[in-house]
Amino acid sequence: MSGMNGLRIINKSTTVAIAYDLDKKVSDGRNILIFDLGKGTFDVFLLTTEEGSFEVKATLANTHCKDKRISFPTFVPFIISVLLANVSSVLYTLSQTSMEIDSLYEGIAFYTSVTLFRGSNIDKPNFHNVVVVGGSTHIPCIIKLTPNLDGKEPNKSINPDEAAAYGAAVQAAILSDDTSDKTQDLLLLDISPISLGTETAGVSTYADNQPGLIQVFEGEGARTKDNNLLGKFELSSIPPAPHGAPSTLMPMIFRMFLLLMKVSGKSNCIVITNDNGCLMKEEIEGMVSEADKYKAENEAATAWIAAKNGLESYPYNLRHPLTDKNLADNFSPEDKAKLTTHVDKTIKWLDESLDALKEDHKQKQKELEAIANPIMRKLYGAAGGPDVGGFSGAGVEEGPSVE
Repeated sequence: MSGMNGLRIINKSTTVAIAYDLDKKVSDGRNILIFDLGKGTFDVFLLTTEEGSFEVKATLANTHCKDKRISFPTFVPFIISVLLANVSSVLYTLSQTSMEIDSLYEGIAFYTSVTLFRGSNIDKPNFHNVVVVGGSTHIPCIIKLTPNLDGKEPNKSINPDEAAAYGAAVQAAILSDDTSDKTQDLLLLDISPISLGTETAGVSTYADNQPGLIQVFEGEGARTKDNNLLGKFELSSIPPAPHGAPSTLMPMIFRMFLLLMKVSGKSNCIVITNDNGCLMKEEIEGMVSEADKYKAENEAATAWIAAKNGLESYPYNLRHPLTDKNLADNFSPEDKAKLTTHVDKTIKWLDESLDALKEDHKQKQKELEAIANPIMRKLYGAAGGPDVGGFSGAGVEEGPSVE
């Protein structure tokens, strides 16, 4: 709309790290913890930097602060009386805890939960430096509290109000082919600001002779229909196989130029750029907020999908020994007929009960297990093969979902 050409989207944490590293050049590797505390934002970033290379290890943002002013009388007692005194010690052993203050400010009670910052595998003693940016870092109380984070004084070599702009200017210089000694050796390794995944059926084929079309999505929804489709590609190397056969591991790589490469073995890949349907920042924030709002519904939907997929996989796993020429003759005629009948009934029920509840799927699986388990024990127990659990659909998540 403004007529400007957006060459790159860069995380604020990266711009801050660039600014501080250029002001005080660091040759050895170090971990930097960045706190961005503005008027209505509170974000935490963890980066590693070494000889001009920057890698974002983890990010965490408080989405509930957006468009809200921080009330100083409320914020200070919250930090002093609760967070530092109680929560820090609890989080040494737990990943999440809650806190409640009966009368925090003007008779208003306060309740919230605090979650341990994970995702980087870097412990507190390994933080080399703490950087605070944002207008609210000028508050005297915040200045006093910051050293408690790692026992060191925060880096104050650059104005916290200007640090992000400083680093962004350096990145702009790089994109403009600047030849300055300060910019020519910089390398940025960022992380995706939103979850990335594929429409997949878990770790195995979910249909007989499954086609190799892979769809890549971004978003926080539990189902693919609630997320944004980035692109598709054909994985032609999957050999024809029956339902439930193992498939190929597909690692995801997020490249520095906002490229996404999806690789399956050595067969094929897809490159998605930021002009190929990627979400804008506002859309991402909206999706995250929407996911928080409907978290309970998403969890219920995920549980339903897991139960449905578990039941769908179970009869097909049982059908394999019934049709395998090396195993089929080991069944007694009565057991083979009984198991075949109940497997077929379960598959028919699935086809006719598309709207069945999670509890219905679980009950049907229990009924089929009650028939199958004794028969499969007789088949495999004496031979020392896989036990009955090896054929259960429990824990096998198949059918289209976001992973």
